[in-house]
Amino acid sequence: MKIKFTNAVIVTGNENFDIVYGELVTNGKEIEYVGPKYTNKCDKVIDAKGGVLMAGFVNAHCHSAMTIFKGLGEDCLFEDWWVKHMKPLENQFKDGEYYKACMLAFAEMIKNGVTTVVDLYMHPNETAKALKDAGLRGLVGVGAIRNDMPADEKEIEAQMESVKKENPDCGFVVYGHSTYSCDENQFAELLKVCKKHNLPFTTHASETLYEVGECVKQNEKTPIELLESYGMFDIKCVLAHGVHVEKEEMEILKNYDVSIASNPCSNLKLGSGIAPIYSYLKNGINVCLGTDGSASNNAFDMFREMYLLSTLQKGVMHNAMAVSATDAIKSATINGAKAFGLNKIGVLQKGYFADIILLDGINLKPLNNVCANIVYSANPSNVKLTMVNGEILYENGKFTNLNIEKIVSDAQNIINSISK
Repeated sequence: MKIKFTNAVIVTGNENFDIVYGELVTNGKEIEYVGPKYTNKCDKVIDAKGGVLMAGFVNAHCHSAMTIFKGLGEDCLFEDWWVKHMKPLENQFKDGEYYKACMLAFAEMIKNGVTTVVDLYMHPNETAKALKDAGLRGLVGVGAIRNDMPADEKEIEAQMESVKKENPDCGFVVYGHSTYSCDENQFAELLKVCKKHNLPFTTHASETLYEVGECVKQNEKTPIELLESYGMFDIKCVLAHGVHVEKEEMEILKNYDVSIASNPCSNLKLGSGIAPIYSYLKNGINVCLGTDGSASNNAFDMFREMYLLSTLQKGVMHNAMAVSATDAIKSATINGAKAFGLNKIGVLQKGYFADIILLDGINLKPLNNVCANIVYSANPSNVKLTMVNGEILYENGKFTNLNIEKIVSDAQNIINSISK
């Protein structure tokens, strides 16, 4: 099906970050045309009415099913939140419930303009099924997902096989939760799988001062130095958070071309701190954005993540030019694709996948500076349409392929069960 968007302000996200005023045409799964005027016949025409077309968001680090735990374990230390609240609740998931929790999360993401999800949590097969049924593009984490799960090569490959049965199009990222929950032998197994299957690797690192201090005390190395010694930076690697990183560690990340998946909302709510995004960018380190678990920030809101990514650095650095709106949009789109080696994602140009969102609303006009208006003024209510792979999943407040009432009801039943 060929779909044409007319009267649009198109944020291409290409190398020059060109803004095009005109039309965009999708043909099947890909973008066929971006320019002032498309004259050939199309099956459907959507009048953007001066709204903004941009690439859908790449949520580069999230634990989707945690949406079930919103409002639990609030206003406590990170260590207490994780050990006393989240881990006991996770153990209460029954067969099939994890899928239902993911469906609730993915519905919220679609409504908020997320088109690609990197999900790192338990039950990757149920997550993959939910991604397929929701219509989202995604990668799921396989590996040492928790410290009580095995991480040997055969077990990881079994996880991958179960995922492919549920969703043949789903991608993989090898995931070791952290240096405090995985030992050297587990990391060795994870590294082996990455090299064998040419997969990227991701882990939490240097999220809190407590984590860094304990790692130094036990290993005489910071988490980043420890991961380097394990050889985890010899492959494509994405570190989540990276809040507490010293100058010497910054050099390590730069030399190995490691990416950082920043989660500013979660880091603020859990009191973890403010990541040195300005320094990362100055050192040429790729920064992408994630929403983490919605239980730690109550939203899958990439607009808020972009806003904080930029404005926190301006405040910390006392420099209004520290991290620009364009930097923030890149972190929410193309940089996430780059971090995980996803091709044809995050840019609106011919030949790229038709993963597109349409924004509109009074706070985006007048369009004096499109990128600034998106980052500093827009929010999920501005999302009027979400398209993935050329298929419209959400338009004008309605989901096109999801029974949202059933999804909410299923999720409420899980919450009621867990609360008993």
